[in-house]
Amino acid sequence: MSNLIPLTIIFIAILFFLLASFGIDVYQYLYFLSPSENQLYFSSLEETYFVKGEYWRTFTPALMHFSLTHLLFNCLWVYVVGLEIQKAQGKFVLLLIIFISGIIANFSEFLLYESIRFGGLSGVVYGLFGYCFSKEIIQKKHQFGFPPSLYTFIFIWLLIGYTDILYYLGFGMVANGAHLGGLLSGILIGIIPSKNINGLGNK
Repeated sequence: MSNLIPLTIIFIAILFFLLASFGIDVYQYLYFLSPSENQLYFSSLEETYFVKGEYWRTFTPALMHFSLTHLLFNCLWVYVVGLEIQKAQGKFVLLLIIFISGIIANFSEFLLYESIRFGGLSGVVYGLFGYCFSKEIIQKKHQFGFPPSLYTFIFIWLLIGYTDILYYLGFGMVANGAHLGGLLSGILIGIIPSKNINGLGNK
């Protein structure tokens, strides 16, 4: 099943969103930092990861969404871009991009803005686009079929996020640190020759 990985990520994100929508507080297990029982405060970085050992939280904020629009928009791009990467580069490369860009996006948002209640696959989406941009535009290896105008749109959308325009248009607060971290991590992964990455997966 060639679309298994994108569909699995999407299914998990939708499942968590539905559970949260029906009042089941699954997000307390997904936040970047471990919350108190009443969620009035959060543990420190050191306590969350080195004392409690809740290492899954480095990635799980990517699976949280706070609106249906946010969820659908991210799931669409994860499927479209993720599927093209998997076709051209394989499952291991796609998984690597998803997890590395998701983790770096979350750390970037926390370290740059000291945010805690953030979430969404946007950082992963930027990571996927960053990888494709690195291969197609920087290295001139046309493998995914995306027009250059799409990459232009992604960069413009990133810059718009640093203004208040999206907030006043009803998009809410934008996790700019996550977007930037995801994009840069995707570009850096794209610089690594694909045969080297696939070689790791075959060992």
